[in-house]
Amino acid sequence: MEPTLKKEIIMNFALSTNLEELKDSSIVLLTAAGTIIGKVANIKTDENGELTEVIPALINTVVKNFKEKSSIEGSLPGNDGYILLQNAKVLHNNGSTTNIAHLTVFFDHIIGVTIGSID
Repeated sequence: MEPTLKKEIIMNFALSTNLEELKDSSIVLLTAAGTIIGKVANIKTDENGELTEVIPALINTVVKNFKEKSSIEGSLPGNDGYILLQNAKVLHNNGSTTNIAHLTVFFDHIIGVTIGSID
């Protein structure tokens, strides 16, 4: 996964919501499907560096297995990356809302980003 300005902006906005001054703010992502609001997932590891939460561990396992099946070493071709959100709310373009505990959003689907809240 190569660094891009888009990914840097999105991740820095997301991580800034962990600052004391912005603790009540969320990351707001604009996509073609609607607006997604949430907090960047707090990914925890144990003393051996193993992921302790189910969703990040699942993603890590899927990537590892895909690389093994495809005989890929290093970064995955065509992988623009993703951001993992927790307590996400998706405001669909049709007016409906979906609440999701953990949501993986792929960078290539993000049109815009800000921090704050939408009520």
